[in-house]
Amino acid sequence: MYRIALSWIVILLGVAFAGGGAYLIVLGGSWYYVAAGVALATSGWALFSRKQSGLSTFGLVLLGTLAWSLWEVGLDWWALSARGTLLIGIGALLLLPPMVRSLHAPDVGWARYRMSSGILAAALALSAIVGIYSMFQNPHDRAGTFSDDQMAATNAVETIVPDGEWHAYGRTAAGRRYSPLDQITPYNIDQLKVAWTYHTGDVRGPNDPGEATYEVTPLMIDGTVYICTPHSLVIALDAVTGEQKWKFDPHLKQTAKETTQHLTCRGVSYFDGSAVPAQPLGEQPADTVVAPSGQQPAAGSAASDGEDDLVAKSVAEVTTQAAGVPQNVVTGQAEKGAPNPRVDREDVTRTGSVSVDCVKRLFAPTSDGRLISISAETGKICPGFGGDDGTINLWANMPNIT
Repeated sequence: MYRIALSWIVILLGVAFAGGGAYLIVLGGSWYYVAAGVALATSGWALFSRKQSGLSTFGLVLLGTLAWSLWEVGLDWWALSARGTLLIGIGALLLLPPMVRSLHAPDVGWARYRMSSGILAAALALSAIVGIYSMFQNPHDRAGTFSDDQMAATNAVETIVPDGEWHAYGRTAAGRRYSPLDQITPYNIDQLKVAWTYHTGDVRGPNDPGEATYEVTPLMIDGTVYICTPHSLVIALDAVTGEQKWKFDPHLKQTAKETTQHLTCRGVSYFDGSAVPAQPLGEQPADTVVAPSGQQPAAGSAASDGEDDLVAKSVAEVTTQAAGVPQNVVTGQAEKGAPNPRVDREDVTRTGSVSVDCVKRLFAPTSDGRLISISAETGKICPGFGGDDGTINLWANMPNIT
């Protein structure tokens, strides 16, 4: 029964490889899966027929998969694991005594490992060695050094954060992650009660990836708690009552489920412009337009646009084209060989004045590739960051857009 069950597993796996591989070929992908599928089905049928060649054939498939994987992804452990772990697991089961014993005549009462078993064992050993070695490699690292001037910089990284506040992902700019509050102790923690509860209303949709999760680190600044949701909503809450002060919706464009593993937001960043010394006018960039403090923006300028217009402009920056790399071809997002879309960052005319509401601002990331500057006071877009719509397209200058 052990041999029959494993034989059918290998046969069905081969059929799945061949069928999926044929579809992959139609999409312009690799031919390897079809070849491996046929070989696996052949191995499974040989095992079902009590032939030792089933073990050696499976071993050759494993060696072929190892060679193909190294050619395709190099010593990238995660990529190698995705291509070989299942086969290695089944190969190990095929070498157990119940399988080897069942490939001999019924009157043989013990397992005999022969050449076919040795080929499979050697393939498993080589695969394991390469896999373990790849764990300690960093194929995507790029060597580089900082200049002496950069290393000698003396600008302070640490910032002063009031005891009851949390201004950054790690509380301080230096990422201390330490809170000096001492009212909650191991002796009174069991007496804590829920002060308030807030429901964001952001739930997983049918087109979202499986890992649409809440992983946000809230910020607490000047009595306000700032959070973001998996669909990139940014919400400001009263820290005492839990009441919503404002909510910013970037109108997220749905990303392709097939190429999106995570849908989450781990937090926003905070910047207090009032704590930064003003830049002398003589050091302003050449395209700066200086306006008297408090002067209203001219009609037709980005700052005079309504909030809906600014959000619409931000959404219009989202890149919908994709490069012709394998993962995009397989999911139908691009044609094979399609060039990487060129995404340029727009130039923006800087002004010498900033809206009072935007002196303190948040920087919010979105899963469709934007970084948006919004007011910490009102939740409205702050024009001038990246572009007139307060948005930077994060796909700009990226080698492969998905």
